[in-house]
Amino acid sequence: CNLGGYSLPRSMVGMIDRPEAVGASDDATIPESIRDSAKRHGSGYYIGENPASPQIGDMRITFKATMPTEVSVIAQQIGSSLRQYATSNDGKILLLELGSHSAEAMFKEAEESNENTTWLLRGIGAGLMLFGVFLSIRPLAVVTSFIPFMGSIVAAGGCVISLLFSFSLSLITIS
Repeated sequence: CNLGGYSLPRSMVGMIDRPEAVGASDDATIPESIRDSAKRHGSGYYIGENPASPQIGDMRITFKATMPTEVSVIAQQIGSSLRQYATSNDGKILLLELGSHSAEAMFKEAEESNENTTWLLRGIGAGLMLFGVFLSIRPLAVVTSFIPFMGSIVAAGGCVISLLFSFSLSLITIS
């Protein structure tokens, strides 16, 4: 695939994902092996007895195409091709957006996406740490549950201690 005078690798072509249904043309050449069994159905073909009641082995053939569209790319140019850029700290940069966007806007959007992902992973990590600390303290509550009111006090205290301890550890880990 080409972008202006540059060739794009398949990984970048896959990022341009805007398929549209394309109807089969009336003058399409159908292979001889399925010509008798293929029937026009909607915008494609159906091979089988009844498209309203499909059976195992029936085939529905439809066509989709990604039409030419405007894209913005941030990548490394090597000759007449575009590749992902390898940064000095072993990172990789390859940005492709549908439509016309400035480099500043694309970098800002990528930074915001990275920041959101970072905070999401931090939250998941904090939740997992809370769960792990709670499970570590839980046996103490089970052991004391044989004493009538002591078990519930230890269980409640274990929850509070788990919350405070995991919150502190999460902040240390994040910082």
